[in-house]
This record gives sequence, structure tokens and C-alpha cells, in this order.
Amino acid sequence: MQLVVVEDEYIQLEEYRTLCEQYLQGEQYKITCYMDAEGLQEHMKLGKGIDILIMDIRLSNANGIELAKQVKRIYPHTAVIFISAYLAYAPFVYEVDHVYFIYKKNTLNRFPKALAKAIKHYHNKERNILPIHWKKEVILLSIPDIIYIEREGRKTNIIMCDEEQTVYQKIDDIMNQLPEDLFIRIHHSFIINFDYIRSFSRDKIIMKNGKELPVSRSYEKAAKEKIYHLMDESMV
Repeated sequence: MQLVVVEDEYIQLEEYRTLCEQYLQGEQYKITCYMDAEGLQEHMKLGKGIDILIMDIRLSNANGIELAKQVKRIYPHTAVIFISAYLAYAPFVYEVDHVYFIYKKNTLNRFPKALAKAIKHYHNKERNILPIHWKKEVILLSIPDIIYIEREGRKTNIIMCDEEQTVYQKIDDIMNQLPEDLFIRIHHSFIINFDYIRSFSRDKIIMKNGKELPVSRSYEKAAKEKIYHLMDESMV
């Protein structure tokens, strides 16, 4: 497991390193620390892996959110933990797929939970593949790239970031193959990926690709509760 910590204050950087070492007992890991954007960018140029990224948002010479975007473009399955002393940054972390945002005043209380979630993300990489059947083939789809799934007549359409796949598997069967901590049933014909929600209201959800999806009355309560639960899990 490759952990990278980016923090421009040396004392805090060492604190994060120590906390990681405390909570990673029993794991095989390597921790690499950088105090600036250049170190992280050089790390990526050399092709070194990043399984977990612990990123201070406000660096002296860079914006941690923008740096995390660069990391995710190269390593899309990296588990990102944002840390900041400024709550004003909290809404902007949703520009990047991340597992946790820690307010620095709560570091000691929140760090274990954030790291545990990142480690779970790392160990569940095998769940990142959805095998689907099409004619006589088995096609492997990247689960994190699925935006939403729609049942249309006898077909099920899987809408992803860069493609769309149509299968004849029932939407219920596909739902059973998806991680419960990421996907939400909002309608008998729709399943959504929490990470791609742009906004939501009682009767509709707008995804980050601009698609507006209906929330049926029968799924409204459970969907709302799950959305708020997942929001709480990823915030302060």
C-alpha cells in the first residue's frame, strides 16, 4: 500500500506520518511525504503509485484540490483524504472524488475514521470491477466510472464517464453486484452512483453529467436517508 502525504508545515506533516504508522499496524505499507506540489508532481512523473493520498488543501505554493485532480487523472482509484484548517474549502472538495474531509481542529478524532475508510477503499479494489454478460462475452466494467444505471424495457443501460453499455441483465441483479456504500436505488428503473450527484431534491436528482433523474415515492425515504448518511461519512 502506497501512502502519500502532502503538507507544507513540517510539524503537522510528521504528525500525520505518526498517525498513519499508528493505525497501519498489521498492514504492508510505505509512506512518502512531500512539503510542496513539486515533490508530488515528480512522484507522479516517476510513475510511483499512490493508493492513499492525504492532502492539505491550502499549500504555500499550490491548491491541494487542483493537485488532487492531477493525481486522480493518473491514478483514478486513489483514495483521497483532504485536510484543511478552513471550513470554507469544504464545499469545493466535491470537485474531486474523495473518501473524507478532515477539519484540522478535529484531526485526532477524525483521522482514524478517515484512514480506515481509505484502507477499506484500498482493500476493496476487487469490487471495482463489474462483470456483465453480453451475448457470449463477459465484459468487465469499472464500477467507479458508472454514473447511473437505467432499466428501459427489457434492456438495462449502464451510463459511464466515457461510454454506455447495454445489457439484458435485470437491474435488480446488477444492483446486487454493486457496493452498497456507493450506489443508491432511487426508482424501480434507476440506480445512481453517489459520487456523481450534483444536486438533489425530494423528487429528482441531477447528476454531474447534467442528466436529471426522477425519485419515485416508493424509494424517496430510503434514498434520502442513504444520501445524507453518505454525506456524513465523507464530511467533517
